[in-house]
Amino acid sequence: MSVGLTSIGDIAMAYAMDSYYPVAAESLLLINGAKNVVAFGLSFAAVPWVEHQGYAAAFGTMAGIMVFALLWAIPLGYFGHYIRHVTSTKLKIISW
Repeated sequence: MSVGLTSIGDIAMAYAMDSYYPVAAESLLLINGAKNVVAFGLSFAAVPWVEHQGYAAAFGTMAGIMVFALLWAIPLGYFGHYIRHVTSTKLKIISW
């Protein structure tokens, strides 16, 4: 869980810094905050979860959640240029 949460945050922060530099500070704040909320929620719920389902099922599910989140890097790798184009020109979210 620790490795997954750390790598997901690092990947997201690096992508935000490279792709959305004008709003990098705000992006990093949101990414880090969301990562910490998820980490708190999983660690807070881990003890009752392990008591109810056992170690193998609980940590297997947590590993599956981390793998699912990490798999979002694949579409961002292929469609990232299109997403950046849409958000910078058509939606006017960021004005360069």
